[in-house]
Amino acid sequence: IAEFLRPSKIYTVPLPWPSLRSTIPGFGPGRLYIVAARPGVGKSIALGEIALHAAASGQGAAVFSLEMSADETWRRLIARETGIPLTALNNGYLSADQSITANRCSGTLAQLPLWIDDQANLTVAAIVGGVRRALAAGCQIGIVCVDYLQLVSATRKRTSRAEDVSEISRGLKLAAKELKLPIVAACQMNRDAEKENREPQLRDLRESGDIEQDADVVMFMHRDPTHAKQAIE
Repeated sequence: IAEFLRPSKIYTVPLPWPSLRSTIPGFGPGRLYIVAARPGVGKSIALGEIALHAAASGQGAAVFSLEMSADETWRRLIARETGIPLTALNNGYLSADQSITANRCSGTLAQLPLWIDDQANLTVAAIVGGVRRALAAGCQIGIVCVDYLQLVSATRKRTSRAEDVSEISRGLKLAAKELKLPIVAACQMNRDAEKENREPQLRDLRESGDIEQDADVVMFMHRDPTHAKQAIE
């Protein structure tokens, strides 16, 4: 029992952010984690950091990027690691030093156990199948990241979008248990928190209240309205 209850056994994948580790010790197998935010706040970058940190720590990570191409995801990771502006990487307008730095970083990332799948219209079953095939092929995967939940396709069309999202949310939770891996999924929020000038709450998760029931942990990303206003001024 003591061995089973050791935190290192329960939370197998570390968080990339030390300031949160006292609240969330890590990502545990069979658990569903939600990273929720409004568009443009940085959900994709957050998932990229989680996957990259897991890969760098030797755990391995699989990223299912339904919103961006694999190339775009790699460029974002390179920009995050090197500090090179993303616009420069996207446009190819790099100085000689930036080009050397980007190539060196790209080579380092290519050596990590990090896989990105950018197929569109993926269902939960397709995600599970992809992970199982990768594991059977000898790939090392300690965590699965899905970007993002509302873009996953439902298995069958239901009467409302809320029912579709509920099916996807429940499917991801069951997939985490089936694969015995943590799954981290980005999730869109509605506009209520912005309109009411407040911190986000569980009821702000977009399109379905079932997400909060299926998730083991929900992390909200948001900008402080006061700081954002000061930055603009």
